[in-house]
Amino acid sequence: MDKNSIIGLFIIAVMIIGYSIYTQPSQEQLETQRVEQQRITDSISAIEAKLKEKSEVIEAQNQTEVSVDTLNPVQAAEKEIEAFGDLATARTGTEQDIIVENEKFIAVISSKGGALKKLTLKEYNTYDSLPLLLFDEQRSIQDFVFDYPGFGRIHFSDLYFEANKPGIDLEGDRNDELVLTLRGRQVGQELKLIYSITGNTYDLRFRIESKGFNGFDNFNNQPLKLSWKVDGPKTEKHLPWQRQISSFFYKYKNEDRDWLSETSEDELILEQPTNWVAFKEGFFSIVLFSDKGFKPNSSSLKIIPFEEEELEYSKTYLADLEIPAQGNGTIEFNYFFGPNQLEVLEAYGDDLSRIINYGWSFIGWINRNVIFHLYNWFLGWGMSAGIAILMLTIVIKTVLAPLMLKNYKSSAKMRVLKPEVDKINKKFEGKDATQKQQATMSLYRETGVNPLSGCLPMLIQMPVLYAMFRFFPSSIELRGVSFLWADDLSSYDSILQLGFSIPMYGDHVSLFTLLMSITTLTYTWMSSGNMPETSQPGMPNMKVMMYIFPFMMIFFFNSYSSGLTYYYFLSTLISILQMWVIKEYFIDENKILAKLEANKAKPKKKSKFQQKLDEMARQQQKAKKK
Repeated sequence: MDKNSIIGLFIIAVMIIGYSIYTQPSQEQLETQRVEQQRITDSISAIEAKLKEKSEVIEAQNQTEVSVDTLNPVQAAEKEIEAFGDLATARTGTEQDIIVENEKFIAVISSKGGALKKLTLKEYNTYDSLPLLLFDEQRSIQDFVFDYPGFGRIHFSDLYFEANKPGIDLEGDRNDELVLTLRGRQVGQELKLIYSITGNTYDLRFRIESKGFNGFDNFNNQPLKLSWKVDGPKTEKHLPWQRQISSFFYKYKNEDRDWLSETSEDELILEQPTNWVAFKEGFFSIVLFSDKGFKPNSSSLKIIPFEEEELEYSKTYLADLEIPAQGNGTIEFNYFFGPNQLEVLEAYGDDLSRIINYGWSFIGWINRNVIFHLYNWFLGWGMSAGIAILMLTIVIKTVLAPLMLKNYKSSAKMRVLKPEVDKINKKFEGKDATQKQQATMSLYRETGVNPLSGCLPMLIQMPVLYAMFRFFPSSIELRGVSFLWADDLSSYDSILQLGFSIPMYGDHVSLFTLLMSITTLTYTWMSSGNMPETSQPGMPNMKVMMYIFPFMMIFFFNSYSSGLTYYYFLSTLISILQMWVIKEYFIDENKILAKLEANKAKPKKKSKFQQKLDEMARQQQKAKKK
């Protein structure tokens, strides 16, 4: 391996380590978060005051019921009317759970408040083979809130609705509606919550209609807020990794999607009309769409990670979204409950598919438009995931083979010139460094060698290496898929549980990581002949650093996706084979040396860079004579 290749690989290592360090909050950021937490906005405080603990809500309701029970029936009714106006008739009832089911999910909706209590995805299970819940009634509270003129703030969770049917169960493209109706004290007063569902989609459409209620009829003048607290349940094998890829995502109208911190507590007041908000929980998401856009400056998001000691939940999501009325006075928005699968999310448009972290800019483009489709093409031929990754690796390494050949030819040229470069170094040892550089560049110019020609192939390959680093851990297609000893290619593989945890390593041994490190060490050893024994003064010894790198990989990749480490293992193994083939059949150092010697006899025109070096040398000589 030539110096430029070593430098390229070293840069990749620095990028990976830097990314890991970058994604962890600094001490300054932690301090800033503590300060900001002391001045949480009124909107966020309103969410937490309402949603902090169910027990507080229940206790408050019980206290109210006790005070009402101490009154006679007439006084109790008057007190309810005083607090709830024409909605007072909906203050009593029996809570019922209504199940809305299609091919994709099972939703449980409560007749008290008309809120979503629980949702299970039918096509997926947790890593432990349990039903996959996106949220449950134990750790999720949803409520609609509005200001009723003359009566103050009203919570739907205090009101009872009547359902038009006991439940819904659909398949295919059939459609149906669940209508929850609240009737007021006056004739003709109705408040309806309407859930619309199709049998084969991940969508649940929602609409609120109101008529006959003085002061909030059609919601044209009064705001309606959706307040929702969700604790994301553990669904994956490795909870720390699930937490790293979970957060709130959102998209302002006419802007790119954005997100809250994935590694620390974060909050945001939405400052512009917002097309959608996504509770991204690992490989799955809850998305809320609004054609009118959630109202700016009165809608907010907050995310709070759990401590490491919490083993069942990843993060707490707090959303307080103000929903403007449609032109007809109804409140409408849509839910999406489903997987973060590229083709599924792309069907919704509006940048929704970019909640999948395939990498920034060009890296993401490679993964979305090339790697994803190539990998799925192999799967379409009936290949297992492991064989599909092997075929993907072969294709990538074949496409990059010409660059590798060019890199090795450049290395061979530098290698055959090394004796002459060493003579120049010895000749100018302890003398002017500019003269030594000038003589070296003259040698390169005379022989027609460009010392930087090996860098370009490495720079072209680096985006592909990093694209793979983002693709495999983010692809739901690998989730739960086994290969050889790995039981889940989206998570780490383990051949041994240690029973204790080693800092920066973990509590298990990943065999694919070990194989990747061994092949990297072998590749480094085979190519180390191209490297000088010592580096220049003040510069690190590149040989030593490249031998350290494989050992660093053992710690860094031990808990990463086994699909990723399997790919890197295969890629390095193929690189070793390519190196042997190139050296045996494509590189003849005697012919290269003869060609370089022939180049010396040809007249050469100095480059501008060489002319500049010559001019610098002349100026230094003049300065010395003075």
